[in-house]
Amino acid sequence: MIRPDVLKEPIRLVELSGFVLTERVHEPNGSMPEHAHDLTSIALVIEGPYLETIGRHTQECNRNTIQILPAGESHSFDFGRERVHCLTIDVKPQRLEALRPFSKLLDQTIQVQEMRLPAVAARVLNEMLLKNSSSLLFIEGLVLELLGDAERTKMHSAPSSQPRWLCLVRDLIQARFAEKISLVDIATSVGVHPTHLAQTFRRHFKCSVGEYVRLLRLEHAAQELLRSDTPVAEVALSAGFYDQSHFSRAFKLYTGRTPAEFRAAGKLIRYKEHSFLQ
Repeated sequence: MIRPDVLKEPIRLVELSGFVLTERVHEPNGSMPEHAHDLTSIALVIEGPYLETIGRHTQECNRNTIQILPAGESHSFDFGRERVHCLTIDVKPQRLEALRPFSKLLDQTIQVQEMRLPAVAARVLNEMLLKNSSSLLFIEGLVLELLGDAERTKMHSAPSSQPRWLCLVRDLIQARFAEKISLVDIATSVGVHPTHLAQTFRRHFKCSVGEYVRLLRLEHAAQELLRSDTPVAEVALSAGFYDQSHFSRAFKLYTGRTPAEFRAAGKLIRYKEHSFLQ
């Protein structure tokens, strides 16, 4: 089905009893020609956006997008001016049969926006790093959690399209999540009443503005912990938390591990991958 020359080499690829998890980063201004996967896939967009074409339909995939494609569904990608970071979970047939009773989405081509995706994706990536005896159980549970969230989002999604000002609100929050910014400030910047903004935001994104800001801060902090040696207190402040204690409590709820444990797991795996002493 899928040509090996089509896909960029993954950052990380892990097979765990029926799941094939692949983490990739695509550089800006590229594309991927039409191809199909042998297995049903669940794609999680961690950073975006990009355009995906399935048949005659082209749609934008951005951060927080969950895309489910049944095996054999052809699609292609066009990447814009931003880097794209994604995680794909391919489900082997035996595992697919085991999951079907829990979700009706696995046999459909479907895209949903799920605001809790960064939190769940971070936990999946962390289990990929650890890859220990309990990782399969964690990942299976997280996949079911994602499918459940996606199904609820699809069921309750509003039929009307997002108002243009709501897209501006999302962009503003993503650009200024580390700053002290109030709901009134955001509402004033787009010219709507704060109450209307709060209600509309929750209806479309399935979380409050405050919850969305916290997810962005935690996602930023998780990436910073893995790619730098910046002290945890400084990471907390740079992400917008007022102190390390508050950050550590929120981060453990977000990933299941303290910031120090999360960072140590990532460093251990990178050492093993590059060590000549294996």
